Amino acid sequence: MAGKIFVSYSRREVGFADDLVRNLEEKGYSVWLDYRNLVPGTPWLDQIHKGIHDSDDILLVVSKASLASQNVEVEWRSVLEQKKAHHHADLRSCRPAT
Repeated sequence: MAGKIFVSYSRREVGFADDLVRNLEEKGYSVWLDYRNLVPGTPWLDQIHKGIHDSDDILLVVSKASLASQNVEVEWRSVLEQKKAHHHADLRSCRPAT
């Protein structure tokens, strides 16, 4: 069985994140994605820290929007504090299909 991946992204890239998650899950990975895993009424930050802690790897979808996002910054501070393995998918160098 593949590991568990926490995906950090800006909501402006939700379409890309959804496609990415679908592809990872098809390959057997378990994926933590905010809008699928956050429980209403439970402190957001506690859930983020737990999602990161419980994941084997963290994937940051890098974009202009994610680099400007305060929520993504909070997630990445937690990733670095927990010294979690992490990777990046850089959308800044990608061009939309024509």
